[in-house]
Amino acid sequence: MDQCPECGNRRFVSKLLVYEITGYDEGGEQEFRRQHVRAEFEYTCSECQTTLRTLPADRRDYYDEVAVLETERRAALRDQLRQLGQRCWRRLAARTTWLALGLVILVTGLVIAL
Repeated sequence: MDQCPECGNRRFVSKLLVYEITGYDEGGEQEFRRQHVRAEFEYTCSECQTTLRTLPADRRDYYDEVAVLETERRAALRDQLRQLGQRCWRRLAARTTWLALGLVILVTGLVIAL
């Protein structure tokens, strides 16, 4: 399905389903209350507001969204590691240059002194 069965529209709004869990004790008093996110989407036609529980064709589902976020996270991590490596390399190169310059001056001084 790639369009709304009611109006034929091809634009949908997706909503992540959340439900609430409430626990009660033996006396009927509320003990706890928490929200639980379900790993599924509910789709609503943006034109006629028809609610669909099935994924329209060519639309990403929850697991596709997670895969995209995981891919983006890995790319960001690789980029951060690359930048860290470049900074370390530049610092090492700068120190090595000063060290090499100092060594050349020391050797030159020793040669002249001999």
